[in-house]
Amino acid sequence: LGCGAGDLLQHAVASGAVPARYDGLDIVESFVAEGLARGLPGRFHSCDVLEDEWPVGQADWIIANGIFALAQAGDGWWTRYRRLSDKMWRQAKTGMAYTIISTNSPKRNEETRYCDPGEILNEAIARFGDAVLLDHSYLPNDFLLVVRKTR
Repeated sequence: LGCGAGDLLQHAVASGAVPARYDGLDIVESFVAEGLARGLPGRFHSCDVLEDEWPVGQADWIIANGIFALAQAGDGWWTRYRRLSDKMWRQAKTGMAYTIISTNSPKRNEETRYCDPGEILNEAIARFGDAVLLDHSYLPNDFLLVVRKTR
């Protein structure tokens, strides 16, 4: 989710880890067009998953990088975060993984939403169960949340 031009898929292919199936979803049509033009072994779809129907069936894993970075006024960020992560959870057979910008980030930008890793971890456990991993070593600015379905 938020596949851009397919950089994650390109990295997987270069590493010899070609997925059995890859469906990249992005709201930016030009990114999807670029991903299609690269000739990667996957499908790319342009859509707004909050407003549109999910364009593909369930996936083993839903992976998203950077889709929660934009600051929004009031409770807008939390509303979008919860709606989108709920939708990701429903579409995932095994689990989901996504990044969030950390309040521990040494860099600051007024357009970016910074989140307390502990608050996000506790909120994720309350919503999705306790099979949650938080990795703050991903990048200096980000943390990775991995949530696995246990049933």
